[in-house]
Amino acid sequence: GQVVGVELSNGEVLSANQVVDARGDNSTIMCDLVDSVSDSARLRQIETQVAVDIHYRTTILRGVDLTHQYYEQPHPLLRSFGAVLTPIEHGDAVLTTIHYPDSEHLTASLSDSLAVLKNPNFIAAFNRAQDRSKVASYAFRRSLWRRFGDLQHWPNGLSVVGDAVHRLNPVFGQGMTVTALCIEALLRHLQRPSGGFQAEVDRLVRWPWIMSSQTPHSFGAKAIDLALRAAFSSRRLHRSFLS
Repeated sequence: GQVVGVELSNGEVLSANQVVDARGDNSTIMCDLVDSVSDSARLRQIETQVAVDIHYRTTILRGVDLTHQYYEQPHPLLRSFGAVLTPIEHGDAVLTTIHYPDSEHLTASLSDSLAVLKNPNFIAAFNRAQDRSKVASYAFRRSLWRRFGDLQHWPNGLSVVGDAVHRLNPVFGQGMTVTALCIEALLRHLQRPSGGFQAEVDRLVRWPWIMSSQTPHSFGAKAIDLALRAAFSSRRLHRSFLS
């Protein structure tokens, strides 16, 4: 089939011969495709989900003037807890703590959670912040990958990117990187339409998916923890890890 437009929630129809679905977790793409893809049985087989059930809390620390990014996961085989401290613009920093449901830190205060870290930069930045944003809490229930490139019949003019295709375990910090690579591929596709865009997306997602979905959910075997630590200290390894 051929995409001819988009119907908005108010019933208005916009004509278009090229549509990009980037609606993320709210995408109804699987339902939309049932009527337009001939191999609907195959449509149910291309989606894979892996339970993650990770929780994380994040806040912005104002005026801490960091020059480095810090990552720590104390006792990786014993404790399901970790933290990342990342400098951003205007001397501020983003502090994120990561927990699994078996972690006692889910109910602890942020300062109490930071106190168990060996790296003093976490608690020091927290204490010297001129101001802190409200702590936002999130839950990531499952990883998801829809291999649209496996479908034999795909509507012409339709491209799907972002969370509507893949949702990767945020611990590994690869979701935005993979999406950026997919957008780069989409720009090439739009400039020189040749088909096969969703297969290219599948190729870009494959290895990050393997890495993030098959790691034990206790927040890491020691090898993964060592790789994460090394990625923060080596520019070359950091680039390889993300790409």
